[in-house]
Amino acid sequence: MQNLFIERYWLFLSLLSLACARPQYIAPLKGVQTGPYHIYNCGTRTPSVSVLINTLIDTLQPVLDDVSRPFSSPAYTTFFKNIAFAPIVYDLLSNITTGAPTSPGPHALKDAPPELFGAPITPQFVCVTAYEQLTWSLEPGGQGGRQLDAYTACHQSPVHAFAIVGTRFLKNYIVLCPAFWTYAAIPSSSKSTCLPVDPHFNRFREGGGRLVQFQLWVILHELAHAYIYARSGLVTDVSTANNCMWLAASSAVNNAQNFVFYAANIRLGCTDFPRVARPSFGSVELMEIDANTTLSGGSESQNVSMYGGQSIGNNLTRTNMDLPNIVT
Repeated sequence: MQNLFIERYWLFLSLLSLACARPQYIAPLKGVQTGPYHIYNCGTRTPSVSVLINTLIDTLQPVLDDVSRPFSSPAYTTFFKNIAFAPIVYDLLSNITTGAPTSPGPHALKDAPPELFGAPITPQFVCVTAYEQLTWSLEPGGQGGRQLDAYTACHQSPVHAFAIVGTRFLKNYIVLCPAFWTYAAIPSSSKSTCLPVDPHFNRFREGGGRLVQFQLWVILHELAHAYIYARSGLVTDVSTANNCMWLAASSAVNNAQNFVFYAANIRLGCTDFPRVARPSFGSVELMEIDANTTLSGGSESQNVSMYGGQSIGNNLTRTNMDLPNIVT
């Protein structure tokens, strides 16, 4: 577990270095629109991405119905606790189904000057299949010097997908890496795949990877990151089912994986959940927690969130103060 954490931490730092640079080159990409979203550079896989997007939009409709109720369902209570946060959950999921445009500049800046940050834009899906399709320069001002490549980032660990949000230089991209296609596309809808609960320890019996490691949930995870950042400026990765369950409500609404577990459980009609109450024993994982391992980004003006199979079991949170300049 320690080696897994170290690997994840270095992956995080590597992508953080990508985040603090201006994109120097973006190869011409051919785009196809599906619903509110554009898909670029996916070639023969474009129809597959279209199916995923349409399936996700359809899948979220009963989730929106669930969160609209005047009382909390067991799934909502498990992953978001307090019904007072239901409007935040609803708005984020609704934004995903409609592809609501967000400013590519600093979060929560509704009137960001277009000449600095560009007009608000719907997140865009980009398949990275080779080098020099999406690259950054680390030099001051983002010009010349050493180039870092999104395709290289994809092959660290490997990463299945990542979101690039909150920058005035690069639009809101959801990058689909080659490893993304190693996951199955759409999970079974059988209730038998719900996570089992250990009533003695008041927790799920497993981390939840087998429930959520599907292409459908990966794109929900990354879109959730994009819209969470637009609202709060946070990029958070708390990933196991138990850790997500014990997040305080104020942290849960800023954690992408809580939305994934919530939607996955509603889709399956799961009814068996641990009791949402602070346990009497002192295990950190079983306590109600705030998102931990916080890294302050100083004057970062761009964030990268990552989703890889190795992410299950580690928690990462970054809080950023956005400035109009790029800090390398």
